[in-house]
Amino acid sequence: MSIAPFVSLNTLANFVADFGAHQTIIAEGEPGIGKSSVLHTLKAKFPDHQVVYFDVPAMDVPDFGMFMPDREDGALKFYPNELFGLTGKDKGKPKVYMFDEIGKVAGPMHTMLNRVMLERMLGPYKLHADSRIFCTTNLSTDGVGDKLQSHTVNRVTRVKIRKPSYTEWFDWAIASGKVHAAVIAWAKENAMVFTSYTDGMNDKDMSAKEREARAFIFNPSTPGVPFVSPRSLAACSVFVEKRGDYTEDEFIALLAGTVGMGAAVNMNAFFKVMDKMVSFDRIIADPTGVPVVDTGAIPLMQVLNAVNRMKTDHEMSQFLIFMERMDRKELTMVFFDKIMQAKPEIAGRNRQVIEWMAARDNAALI
Repeated sequence: MSIAPFVSLNTLANFVADFGAHQTIIAEGEPGIGKSSVLHTLKAKFPDHQVVYFDVPAMDVPDFGMFMPDREDGALKFYPNELFGLTGKDKGKPKVYMFDEIGKVAGPMHTMLNRVMLERMLGPYKLHADSRIFCTTNLSTDGVGDKLQSHTVNRVTRVKIRKPSYTEWFDWAIASGKVHAAVIAWAKENAMVFTSYTDGMNDKDMSAKEREARAFIFNPSTPGVPFVSPRSLAACSVFVEKRGDYTEDEFIALLAGTVGMGAAVNMNAFFKVMDKMVSFDRIIADPTGVPVVDTGAIPLMQVLNAVNRMKTDHEMSQFLIFMERMDRKELTMVFFDKIMQAKPEIAGRNRQVIEWMAARDNAALI
């Protein structure tokens, strides 16, 4: 294989967990794909470690430490910045250090940062032996000015990170509880936004809808233009939640400034269709009488909205009656899986959910 393969964000977290105490991993990926989120994954993997985030482009020499006069010794002594946790109450605690956007490090910091990454030293202070270090940067083809010196490159491990798939992003979006159900449903209908400009796909192999969605993603040839990414999709949720407070043009302006004009117009049209969906309150009030739509993105939207809205055992029972009428086994599985993640205190008391969990666990043992 002549070109190094791209790996997932989860694989990056595993690399740092397994090798980051001895070798610095530099993750390279296009903007907005969630590289920084790996720090949260590592925090869960290492609950006894202290996680430390550094925004490298904003760093200056005092962010590492300073030399101060020691009157007794008559010499300068190096005092490390407390962020590194090498003195005081955090001195003996292992760390997970993340240096974000390392490709944009300013000249004077190269030497100090290199020593931290390569020698696990900050001045005369040695990092805890179980500490881990990883860095992020953009792909060289992204055209955003990220550069690494050759002598640094030869001493670290550079790994290219791919964009998450829709399924991977869906799992994150549900678990985070921060992404509006309508945004998740739009993403499913436009899954091409999870492809990358690096994929080298041919337009003639795509449908008109796929070509339109692919035009929404990051493209190095149009720098500075808003685009759809996992990060910017999540950022849209707060606008969608409040869209009733603004005119249609105002709402589109907010979306366009976040994901680009093409995606904004497409999203707005999609959300207008979603507005015709039977509401959660109506489903709970009359699960056997409300109309059922079993095509397009509306069923998924109803399921995700129910996961977000569910508060009581009664609502759970009523919605499951409605789901039986939908007769979509794959959506039922999505609902059970996500409600167990998001609302275990409700789902864990429901007989149907408990039976599904038992059946799933038994199947895993076979």
